[in-house]
Amino acid sequence: MVDAELTNFVIVVSSITTAFVLSLVAAISKCMLRSRCTNIRCGCLSCDRDVISETNSIYNTPQNSEKEFDNL
Repeated sequence: MVDAELTNFVIVVSSITTAFVLSLVAAISKCMLRSRCTNIRCGCLSCDRDVISETNSIYNTPQNSEKEFDNL
């Protein structure tokens, strides 16, 4: 039979690892979004993209998020 403490430990470690990976992906995505680069290369992968203008509303922090969702 599996020990309850071991099971809880595995669940906690899995949750922390998942949260860390998701946070890392979010941070990298935010940096890439604000990047002015049109060609991004990492190892054998390459990505060509259009740069978003600095005045785009995606860079603004909404003051009232409920109004933002109502407009969608």
